[in-house]
This record gives sequence, C-alpha cells and structure tokens, in this order.
Amino acid sequence: MPHAEKGLQNRAVCALGSLVGALFITLVPNVAFGQLHWDAGVSAGPMRRVLFGGNSAGDMGFTTGLDAHVALFPLLRVGAYATFDTSGANNEDVTRLGFSGGLHAKLTLPLMPKGWKGAFLLGLGYAFTARPEDERERSVAGVPTRFVAPSQTGGMLEIPLGIQTAYDLHHGTPKALGAASSIVSRITFQLGMRVAFAHHGSLFDDQTVIATDTGSSLTLRSAGTPTLSPFLLVGVSFDR
Repeated sequence: MPHAEKGLQNRAVCALGSLVGALFITLVPNVAFGQLHWDAGVSAGPMRRVLFGGNSAGDMGFTTGLDAHVALFPLLRVGAYATFDTSGANNEDVTRLGFSGGLHAKLTLPLMPKGWKGAFLLGLGYAFTARPEDERERSVAGVPTRFVAPSQTGGMLEIPLGIQTAYDLHHGTPKALGAASSIVSRITFQLGMRVAFAHHGSLFDDQTVIATDTGSSLTLRSAGTPTLSPFLLVGVSFDR
C-alpha cells in the first residue's frame, strides 16, 4: 500500500476515534451511572455492496455489528458503532473483508404500539475493505490465460442510516417491585443503507497483472466503487 494512502487511512481512523472519545468524555462524567440511560446491541444479516463504475455489480454478502448509545435528550441518543462484513464481485473468486466504525445517533420514534419501540438511525464513519490475492483465468485473443491478481485495499467514508423496530421480550410479564429502572432486553429488526463516498485506494483502480504462463501483461478493470449498500439486520439490544 502506498505511504500516502496508508497515511490518509490512519488519519481518518484517528480522527473518528478522537471524536468518539470526546463525545463520551463530555457526556458520561457529568451523569451518575445509576441515572444514565443507555442501550447496546448486536445484530447481523445480509448486505450487498452495490458496485458502480466498474465491471461488476457486486454480490450479496454478510454483515454483523455492535452499537451503543447514551441519552443526550429524551428522544435522542448518541454513541458509536463498529461492523465487520463480507462482500464480493461477480468477476472475483475470493471474498472481500471489511471493517467500519464511527459515530452513531438514534432518534426514538413516538406513537409506537405497546411493547414496541421504533428509531431512526444515522451515523458517520470510516470503512476499510481488503481483497486477498487470487489466481484467475481469462481469455486473451481466444487463448485461456492464467494470472495472479495481487491483493488490494481501499477505504471510504460512509453514512449508515436505517429504520429500526424493537419488541420487548418481556412484554406482558408483571414487573417486580422496583424493576422500573432495570435493563430491558429486546429483539430488533433494522432495514437500512450505507452510503459511501470519498473512496480511495488501489481496490478501486484498474490493475496491471502478468500472465503466469506467457509473461504477457494484462489490464484488469476495477470492479467498481461500493457507493450504496442495502442491508437487513436482526439482533438483540439491552436498554436501560
């Protein structure tokens, strides 16, 4: 990876980490833990990173993630998220691996049915994706040619957004005396999209490779940039 590219990725990750740290340093110390309202959750499900501007539309993948928030106002919570995902391109035989994380906001939706909660989620983060080295075969002038495509990496800023509904797993169960402030567990369902921009890295560039049998060079077009990534998640959350 070029030094300039690696340096840009490191600076972006450090900046996001500093923002997350400043957020919690500002909010948490001034509130007694017993009075602090928070939530944390884990979720997983299918996600497709749709590729634009290249020679692939992208394949279905998988994503899983963690998120946590603290109450800033009665209906607004702020915090952070982190995810791991897999994705692919239909002209590649390997699986791409991705990591992302950043700031997250959760706006509670009013007027939900009893036992249910709803929220609109919005964030800003940084995503890193890596494709491992793989061997491929292409037809060059009608002759099957094998070559090795070196590993590539890329990064981007992303805006994750979604609608979440959550059902109280203990709805209808009588509460014990004094349990009004206890932790509530819920099953969650989320439909959303990650919108990416400011792509950078070799993963999004054309690549020149050398045939292993003839030694001739061949230019591979980029699979494209993952600008939109719709997802559907199921998970559990814990709310206080």
